[in-house]
Amino acid sequence: MTKLLYLKNGMRLLRKALFKNANQLYPQTKDSFIQTIKKANLLLVPSRFEEMLYFTTCLLCRITNHEVIINQKDQHFLQKLTVYKASQLFLSPYTATKNKTHECLYFTIILMTVIQGENQDRALAFLWKCAHEIIHEVERLAAIEFQNNQKLLKNLFYHLVPSYFRLRFQIPLSNVLVDKIKLEYRELFEITKAALVPLKKIVGGIIPEEEIGYFTILFGGEIKCQRERKAEKVIKALVLCPSGISSSLIMKSELQALFPQICFFEAKSFETFSKEGSDERVDLIFSSTPIKTNKKLYLVNPIMTQFEKNRLLRKVQEDFLFPKVLIPSVDKIIDILAPHIELKKGKTKEKLYEIVERKINQEMRRKEDKRPMLSELLTPEMIQLSDEPMSWEEAIELSAKPLEKNQQIEGNYIAAMIDKVKDYGPFIHIGKGVALPHARPEDGVKRLGMSLLKVKQPILLLDDEKHAIQIFICLAAIDNEVHLKALASLTKILSNNEKLTSLLSADSVEKIYQVIKEGEEK
Repeated sequence: MTKLLYLKNGMRLLRKALFKNANQLYPQTKDSFIQTIKKANLLLVPSRFEEMLYFTTCLLCRITNHEVIINQKDQHFLQKLTVYKASQLFLSPYTATKNKTHECLYFTIILMTVIQGENQDRALAFLWKCAHEIIHEVERLAAIEFQNNQKLLKNLFYHLVPSYFRLRFQIPLSNVLVDKIKLEYRELFEITKAALVPLKKIVGGIIPEEEIGYFTILFGGEIKCQRERKAEKVIKALVLCPSGISSSLIMKSELQALFPQICFFEAKSFETFSKEGSDERVDLIFSSTPIKTNKKLYLVNPIMTQFEKNRLLRKVQEDFLFPKVLIPSVDKIIDILAPHIELKKGKTKEKLYEIVERKINQEMRRKEDKRPMLSELLTPEMIQLSDEPMSWEEAIELSAKPLEKNQQIEGNYIAAMIDKVKDYGPFIHIGKGVALPHARPEDGVKRLGMSLLKVKQPILLLDDEKHAIQIFICLAAIDNEVHLKALASLTKILSNNEKLTSLLSADSVEKIYQVIKEGEEK
């Protein structure tokens, strides 16, 4: 029915069929349904309201002639739900129902697929546990950490309730956006798909892409919010110029006009900087000549051309995620262009809007595609094999050596990864025989990187036989997003038994790299 409603003439066809068979039933159903929802204090997903009305009208046509059977186990579960009373209230006037109890139970199932908001039913406590496990899986597989965990848990639970009832009782969901979601969130879609194992276990079946799509949007939205919250942090900068303090002040004035959202410290000469060193509070440095520093460094001319300003603006925006600096809204672009262009016959402003929006989205996706692939991070030089017996701590340390050698991490990052396992348990065990040691970016990451260690004999993580590891893949992430493309490919390998077996049995750097390359193929 949902699919029919999304067709061009779907609603008209449904109405025609309903009015032909029961011309008064639809308006009566609508009035009764609205009253029941108000009395029961239920909140429905607005976009599902019409669909629910048509389905309910069809259901009322059926219940006088054909009955539905709910098994004993499901009966006990459904009768515990608050919504069951609302179902009884709604169906009470329909005395000709063949099996009133079972129809009330069935209507309870249908209602549970479209309600939203808070649900305090104790019978649904297992879904809170499931929501917590799913979040943990996403964090584990994507090597990220959600900051606002309680809010995310609540939002996930609200979505999980209707999704569970759709999946558990095999009620299809139409998601016309699923292809768009897979395109825009392709890496996160794969990770989310793998992270929904807890839900898959309790519903006892596969989870359709339509459902996965909505979960992907939920997690994608939270990652975006975290990025924006990070962008709201006050960025502090220092300005240096070898020509002396006066030149530094000129540069500072130019840069302040260009970056009003940055807090600039007092300008310094090279001599002062050499004596005092870099202030730890500083996030970035603007300098007219190269200097040695562990801070983000931007080389600029004391007096910049407009082209140089635009290039610098774009670079700093990309590195520090300043919101709404680079790309104006499509409306604003069209308004600027409108006085200077003449639309051809048959072309409309709406069409122009659509084209500009598509071009901007393509550009954004092109930038996103700059995120490195798994094979670009796990190059042969970053892969090691060892026959030596060692502890799990030593394995993590050895796996990270290529990153330390390449100055992608500081030495304290290795200790941080080991401490994370000691503090939080074997969360880095992400697949059969595979561990993903990692810590937070601020624990000592300089540049994005990955390295891999394959050991001959499995090593027990935390000395636990349930966590036998043969492959340690060390990740140094700089944020919650740039590494997702690589981890999506890794997730595909781990989800494919044949590829995972090939990876675990590979006995050379070349064979391991070949599996990695093949895992990226569509």
